[in-house]
Amino acid sequence: MDRNATEKHQFLIWVGETPYMVTWTPAGETGTMSATLAGDFIGSEDWSRSFQTSAVDDIGLETWAAQIAAYEHAAAAGRHHHRMAA
Repeated sequence: MDRNATEKHQFLIWVGETPYMVTWTPAGETGTMSATLAGDFIGSEDWSRSFQTSAVDDIGLETWAAQIAAYEHAAAAGRHHHRMAA
């Protein structure tokens, strides 16, 4: 499905077996992408980031969301691993 980055959207993104409910809220030249875990998964966290709407629209909302979700998921897992090892 093609989603326009100039409109608000909510959709599910999977990172491996971890589901995130992603919300994209544009506000002019920038927009906010946030995600909430759609379940209880150890080492994963909710996140929110702002991006240029035009960049997200150029690359594609789903592609951008998948890449950011994978990055945020890996970062959260690393933080969780670091805390467990300490």
